[in-house]
Amino acid sequence: MYLVKPLSYREATGKVKMMLEAVENEMGLVPNFFNTIANSPAAMEVYLSTSETLHGGVLPRETQEKIAIAVASHNNCDYCLAAHTAIGRSLGIPDDELRSAQSGLSMDFKERAILEIAIELNAHHGHPGGEVLQKARAFGITVDELFEIAANVTLNILSNTVNGMAYTELDFPHIFNTEVDAA
Repeated sequence: MYLVKPLSYREATGKVKMMLEAVENEMGLVPNFFNTIANSPAAMEVYLSTSETLHGGVLPRETQEKIAIAVASHNNCDYCLAAHTAIGRSLGIPDDELRSAQSGLSMDFKERAILEIAIELNAHHGHPGGEVLQKARAFGITVDELFEIAANVTLNILSNTVNGMAYTELDFPHIFNTEVDAA
């Protein structure tokens, strides 16, 4: 049961209604997360504008979804884990890669380093040890990519937090969280 009542599309007005329409046009539906964050037009605008900006950045969209999965897994956000796994599938990412991303793993060495850095940034609240920069340099991760990793982690912490506070009702298929359930 949710703790924060999602804003229904019928209740939305003005800018919020326009943002919900944009989500529906892009995704074909309005997931419960967006109806929930719509209770704060400013928070919703931050999420949508940051997401749109990052989708035009240097990190591939598939890598961004894997970062979202890794952060959701480590923050125990069932909603985000389910949503980003569904989005990853829609992008053609194989299920084994989506599962591996939960633990920060990838067969691609640079992508694995990116996921490990994302997990470290999340775990240490943006203050990772010097080994993170050394790892970035060793795998050819540019400063631009490093800052986009940080921006993706930050965006996903926002969605994890909103869903955690609101107990957003899952409207995507539940995903087995290998990181949490293995512990």
